Amino acid sequence: PTVQDVERDIVGKTTGDPMSGEVWTFKPNEQRTIKIVGVEKNGKKANVVIEIITQSQPQPLEAVWKGEGRLRLQYEFIADQWTLLQVENLSFKPVKVKSSPLL
Repeated sequence: PTVQDVERDIVGKTTGDPMSGEVWTFKPNEQRTIKIVGVEKNGKKANVVIEIITQSQPQPLEAVWKGEGRLRLQYEFIADQWTLLQVENLSFKPVKVKSSPLL
């Protein structure tokens, strides 16, 4: 998988710690920077470790959040293409960077 594949595949995926309330769902309109820092392939399976920095788009009455850290993406080669099956949080953490005036 390439950076462009990861950009496309991560949209709609969720990571974080539901117990702490620090959960992030990647949205299509977020600004993102992705760097692949490691790839392990084993036949039709691949683990891709990325560093990602992303930020939510400002919305009325919502805080702006920034997330950054490492994720392990588990891919499998299915029907002639790499398919993202799972996102594992290694160090990704969301942080509020700007509060809404009403929050």
